[in-house]
Amino acid sequence: RKLFLGMHGIQRETWGTVAFPVALLVALGVCWTADPSRVYVLRTAFLVLALSDPLAAFVGGRVGWGAFRVNGQTKTAAGTAAFVVSAAGLAGLGLWAWGPEAFGTAEIASGALVVAGLAGTAEALATKGWDNLWVVIAVIVALVALDRQPEAAGVLVLALAVAVGFAWAAWRVGFLDLSGALAAGVLAWGVLGLGPLAVGGWGWAAAGLTFFFTSSVLSKLGRRRKRDAEARAAKGSRRDAGQVAANG
Repeated sequence: RKLFLGMHGIQRETWGTVAFPVALLVALGVCWTADPSRVYVLRTAFLVLALSDPLAAFVGGRVGWGAFRVNGQTKTAAGTAAFVVSAAGLAGLGLWAWGPEAFGTAEIASGALVVAGLAGTAEALATKGWDNLWVVIAVIVALVALDRQPEAAGVLVLALAVAVGFAWAAWRVGFLDLSGALAAGVLAWGVLGLGPLAVGGWGWAAAGLTFFFTSSVLSKLGRRRKRDAEARAAKGSRRDAGQVAANG
């Protein structure tokens, strides 16, 4: 009935029909083949993709409040808020209905918050239909981390709070554009939040922060002398998501 603009209102170039089966293959490999007990993660990931993504398109198209540009595309604050809130609710519902019995209120709430943050960032950064892949991967990373070490639920949420603060500060002072700030937030969460599970932690964060701040400050120094060179460069000193990914 063409009620969901996320599926039927696409008038731009999209790889969504390619990204979706790729996402399914990744989810099957990580959440079924590798460990059949993680099927609940697969269910939750596709629940968020199936409902939050079209809801964001619907709300953004109808409300249209707070338009902004990120990664070369126009988004609305209303649509992004609808995605984040619904993703948190759906993730909490999925963990409550299908998650391990050992998960209590703290684990469910933590998982819902981290899923909302990572999946919302993935949806904002993805272009040309690739949110069908990146949203699913974001949910999988968040919930597999929680599944592997439920006692680290507080660390995952704390890392998310630090990542949000760092991304906001870097964007406000002009070190990063909006896409770069979102990507830096994801990177910061990965280094800090996944530290207790494998590698990372504050030691790794210190190295990354040292590189980030020194390179950003040096890029700002001597701006008048560098003006001609920056005019000939594809990108200036304000880094975007691609540069954050490469440097990270």
